Amino acid sequence: YASLYFCMCVDQDENELEILEIIHRFVEILDLYFGC
Repeated sequence: YASLYFCMCVDQDENELEILEIIHRFVEILDLYFGC
């Protein structure tokens, strides 16, 4: 993710690992879509 930046607004009650997992899955989807 060296050249990607993510900004997410979350509550204090949110699970940090869950947010990181969401970002990871989003990057995987982008990778599949753009075929890198």
